[in-house]
Amino acid sequence: MLKSFYISALLLILSFSLHAQRALNNPLINSREIIAKAVALHDAGKHKEAIAEYLKVPASDTNYAQVLTEMVISYYADSNYVTAE
Repeated sequence: MLKSFYISALLLILSFSLHAQRALNNPLINSREIIAKAVALHDAGKHKEAIAEYLKVPASDTNYAQVLTEMVISYYADSNYVTAE
């Protein structure tokens, strides 16, 4: 009887910690749309605005490598060579 109580209490505590994992403030974004918008800004000569858009993509995104590449190009076009390297 006591063993089942401990198991139930453990499962209850674990369910709260799993819920806490889902409650993170990490909204899903569409990085393809952000990249497309930033590339359009870069092509229009608005390099600082393009860099601001690229910075919206988190490092955990699957398109982050492309974001870094495009961001380096924008930094170079903006004559910010030190940051680009």
